[in-house]
Amino acid sequence: MASTGLLKDLKAAGEKILDVPDDEYIAVLTHYDADGLSAGGALLRLLEGLGKKYIIRSVTDLSEDNVKSFLRVDAGLHIITDLGSGELDKIKMFKESYNVREVVILDHHKVGGDPEDIFLVNPELYGVDGGSADCAAVLSSYMGYELLDDPYFTEIGLVGATGDMQVYDPKDLTHKILEEAIRQKMAEKIRDFIFFQNRSLPIFKAITWTYVPYIPGFSGRDDIGLRLVKKAGIEVEKGSGVYKTVDDLSDYEKNRLLEEILHYILGLGVDDLKPRDLMIDIIMFPKEDHYLLRYSLDFSNLVSAAGRLGRDSLGIIVASGVRGDYVKEVEEIYEERRKLLGKYLSYVENNKKVIDDIVLVDLRDTDVSPRFGGTISTILSKSLVYSDKVVFVLLRNVEKIKISARAPKSLVDRGLNLSEIMRDVAERFGGNGGGHNVAAGASILRDDGTLLNYLVESVRSAISS
Repeated sequence: MASTGLLKDLKAAGEKILDVPDDEYIAVLTHYDADGLSAGGALLRLLEGLGKKYIIRSVTDLSEDNVKSFLRVDAGLHIITDLGSGELDKIKMFKESYNVREVVILDHHKVGGDPEDIFLVNPELYGVDGGSADCAAVLSSYMGYELLDDPYFTEIGLVGATGDMQVYDPKDLTHKILEEAIRQKMAEKIRDFIFFQNRSLPIFKAITWTYVPYIPGFSGRDDIGLRLVKKAGIEVEKGSGVYKTVDDLSDYEKNRLLEEILHYILGLGVDDLKPRDLMIDIIMFPKEDHYLLRYSLDFSNLVSAAGRLGRDSLGIIVASGVRGDYVKEVEEIYEERRKLLGKYLSYVENNKKVIDDIVLVDLRDTDVSPRFGGTISTILSKSLVYSDKVVFVLLRNVEKIKISARAPKSLVDRGLNLSEIMRDVAERFGGNGGGHNVAAGASILRDDGTLLNYLVESVRSAISS
């Protein structure tokens, strides 16, 4: 059961939206990842449904410039989602400077600062770990569902929760919105192997474009996928140049293909792969017609592709429920994201350093887009090779350095808190940082040559204290 306090806060936030006069704007600022853009889509659908005037923007971080630019917008209400909990003092300072009437934050990251004079809706305030439940899309979608009684909101919430890896062991409000989606026949659960979760892609792509867990030498390799499909005796096409997908396979064909996959992976030297650990709940949206929207993972990757390639507004629009030519546009960048991700991951092995329980991946001198930092760090943290280690991915973002960090629960249980480390890093090197104990990030201004060593020593100090 979701926290009573959290549900009350969401209701109160909804009432604040209703109270804004129809001739005044509501300004929304969200994050550029799958969760943030899904949250933006939920708010777009809500504000459109209520007949409100609105402006929606997305950003890669909550830098001082981004906060000032957003709060300068003349609006009756400012809403920040999937951002803000770690930057409360900064937001309050500029709220006062620009005489902003009211700021609502819908977020699930660790809280840093005093929320006084800001209406903060965050599961962390009620003892719920925002890293494992109640992401921004779930909060925004549930609020929209309650106000408009529109079951599509449950689908948006699940798309964002998939992007934040919260649907595979749903808790609190995430579990509630999943149950409601199933009750409303907006979603169904399918239990299957992780290699079969990309159910809408051609089968030879689907089995290797699985990054949880990430398996070097297998993940992202279309050529390997094609070889394994043929070795299993399965036809690649079903006729007329149309590729077979997971849904086209018989149980016998799936079992044969799974045998070949496991045999190949074991041949790579992976000796701790257990079939029972590779089962996953796949969320299907039966009312969706487009093949890339029918399953939550594909839909989430589609929205993520828009954000990673700088087409944030497209991700928000599709998440909100708009279809037509918009989906065709995202389809094109979805394939571009796949190719870029494969290229970027090929850089990792040549730019990584493993020190004790830490993996440092310094990609600052490569052409990797800074928008892919979170994707790369998540993939590595879910790999069979690095899943027990802290992962730091460093990228160049114009004049700044972007750090994306992930940590295993085993080290978090020993005292590691990445949110605190990222805030400390930002304080020492300039910039801003925060997030969750298991997943956090920072955008910093400088490196005097000690940054990498500082990250290593911060982790060592945290897990040894």
